[in-house]
Amino acid sequence: MDYATLARAVEDDAAIRRRQPLQPVGGKGDKIFPPTYPEERRGQGPRHVFERRRIDGREAWCVLIDSVQSQANRLEVALLEAMRQGTIKLPYVTVDFKGAGLPGLTEITSLDAPHRVYDAILRDSSLGGQPFMKSELGIRLAQAKPGDATALLETSPTALLFGAWHSTGEGGGFGAQFPRCLVSEIIALDVPTEEAPADPRTGEIEVRTSGRRTGSRIDPLGVLRRVEVFKSPEGWDVVKERAGKGAKAARPSEINHGNIAPTVQPLGITCDHAEHTAVLTFAGLRRLSFGSRKKDEAGRALLATLGACLFNRRWKYFSMRSAVPW
Repeated sequence: MDYATLARAVEDDAAIRRRQPLQPVGGKGDKIFPPTYPEERRGQGPRHVFERRRIDGREAWCVLIDSVQSQANRLEVALLEAMRQGTIKLPYVTVDFKGAGLPGLTEITSLDAPHRVYDAILRDSSLGGQPFMKSELGIRLAQAKPGDATALLETSPTALLFGAWHSTGEGGGFGAQFPRCLVSEIIALDVPTEEAPADPRTGEIEVRTSGRRTGSRIDPLGVLRRVEVFKSPEGWDVVKERAGKGAKAARPSEINHGNIAPTVQPLGITCDHAEHTAVLTFAGLRRLSFGSRKKDEAGRALLATLGACLFNRRWKYFSMRSAVPW
């Protein structure tokens, strides 16, 4: 697809999508370990996210491998690396921490800040000797709306693709808000499941994976659980007086010594296959305006081109202008 075809599609079509079947690196049927989420009720333990989805006219259990939010973060990291290497050029905002003396932290950008260009890290920084949100640029960003998104296009166009919300702006939740136009997700299809014992309080039956994850640790020093140690904010010792002020008795496991008894948890899955689905909504892009019909068409086409590059990672064909640190 060339630029002219993509530009026409942005104005006439609903969306463009990319669906790609995937298999574990270890081959079909190999066990994988998707992310786990906190338990919903006490004693349930960590769990994968199960969903009942309609596939080829039937219902099947699926598991979330990489969420929409996680995918957006991964794509932003890839973009940031490409920009730092000079492969592509895009404007973005940078908070400089080089003079703060924080080991391992030199900068945070609108591509790795959790709430992008409206993140509190940027909000609480300064530009030209004044609070960022009270600077000329900050005011333009705070006043931006889908009906005039020029400030974001010029400052951080990726926020228009992945979505952004100025939740701490004037009026609380009525601050500048831009829904995401690019959605990407990876799920595992046809996952073997089993029913866990019903919740005695509610009677609810939980569906969980048939896979199992084991764990244990043998301490090479042979430290037994009954060994008494004392722990304080200053450190630990087997003698209370030497452990420091306010020392309290602790188990060896609390200082990373001792054996860990073998455990078996319902974690890890197998699946028929996984599927990566990415959708770039042109209808969503058409809700964005930039000051005139000609600018609207150019801005939407630019964002669509960036989205298409993200689908295929063909960075060398994309350039806007130099990054703008501040």
